[in-house]
Amino acid sequence: MTRASGPIGKYWEDALHSLRDIPHLIDIRNYGLLGAITFAPDPEKYPTGVGVPVHNKCFENGLLCRAVADNMVMSPPLTISEREVDLFIDRLRQSIAEVLG
Repeated sequence: MTRASGPIGKYWEDALHSLRDIPHLIDIRNYGLLGAITFAPDPEKYPTGVGVPVHNKCFENGLLCRAVADNMVMSPPLTISEREVDLFIDRLRQSIAEVLG
C-alpha cells in the first residue's frame, strides 16, 4: 500500500520504488514519507538479518535508517527536499551495493 503526502510524498514514493532493480530486494513499500524495504534472507551469511550490515554501512555513509532483521525502515524528516531525497536514495543504493555486491 502506498499513500503520497503531497508532492514530496509522491517524489519519495517514486524514488524509493526506483530501488526495485536491486536483485536482493523482495519488497518495497511506503505510506506517505515512511518507507521500508525487505531483503531476501540469507541466514548462513547474515544470521541476524541482512538489514544489520546494511544499516551499519548506511551509517558509515552518513545515512540514518533502522534495521529490523531483513528490513530497512526509513522515516525522513517532513521537511525533506527533492535534492535530499535523491541523496538519501543514492546513499542507500551505495550502501546496499557495498554490502551485498
